[in-house]
Amino acid sequence: MWSNQSVDFRFQMKNFDCGFDCIRFISSAILAHFFLNEKLQKMGLLGCVLCIEGSVLIVLHAPSDQSLSSVEQVWELATQPAFLLYVASTIAVALVLILYCEPRYGQTNILVYLGICSVIGSLTVMSIKAIGIAIELTLEGSNQLGRFQTWIFLMVSVTCIIIQLNYLNKVWNNYLFLFLSVSQSLF
Repeated sequence: MWSNQSVDFRFQMKNFDCGFDCIRFISSAILAHFFLNEKLQKMGLLGCVLCIEGSVLIVLHAPSDQSLSSVEQVWELATQPAFLLYVASTIAVALVLILYCEPRYGQTNILVYLGICSVIGSLTVMSIKAIGIAIELTLEGSNQLGRFQTWIFLMVSVTCIIIQLNYLNKVWNNYLFLFLSVSQSLF
């Protein structure tokens, strides 16, 4: 039903994602200069140059992606010691942000909430990729719902998404004035 190329493009093109983000950032800066009459300051220009440089370095030095064709392959990668150390450190950072920083600095610093969402989001990406592979294989006729790995990845995805939505709602509730002031200045 789906070709492997379309699924690979949807779930495995992270090397190009950074480049597209760079293009979006720079095109926004250029369009703001022309249409909104904004001046690109030295720091903005430096940001554009660093964005281009970082994207080029990431794309040039990124390892080639393995073509993952089963949930078991993703599970094998997810249970390697290096990745488990990454998961443990990610959870530790998230817990420090949630339990220590959020009660103390959450009302005054938006970066606490955004940091929580970003750290948890890195785990969401991995689990959603596994779910995408499971959906692809199920649609091709190899049912993946009977495998416990699929359910674990699904539970991780749902948990991470709920945590992210919770803290994004806190951003919305605590920093609504930022969004309102920006929208009022634009319109």
